[in-house]
Amino acid sequence: MGGLPAVLARYWREQQLFSLETAIYKMTGLSARNFRLHQRGQLQPGWHADVVVLDPARVRDVATYENPIALSEGIEKVFVNGEQAYVAGTADASSAKVQARAGRLLKRQVAQL
Repeated sequence: MGGLPAVLARYWREQQLFSLETAIYKMTGLSARNFRLHQRGQLQPGWHADVVVLDPARVRDVATYENPIALSEGIEKVFVNGEQAYVAGTADASSAKVQARAGRLLKRQVAQL
């Protein structure tokens, strides 16, 4: 969870290079389009959805070389294919819990010429 929270903290919140909506789109919709992942990347009826519930004021990457697996702050919940897969702990990151592994390998669609 490190790279995307770092983008939100640094480029959206601190440097204000783009809107929160643009940042989220670049991480979701644009990525799905670039990788040709059909019916993914946007919240649309009938589409597959993975959802991250975050606190935009707090989200940030806290991993370091000394602790590279430190969980990012501000990520409250993650849903994968409709199942809650992660919930942040109430006290600190060490009490966070992975609840399900509902993901699967995605194959991109071959472009129609």
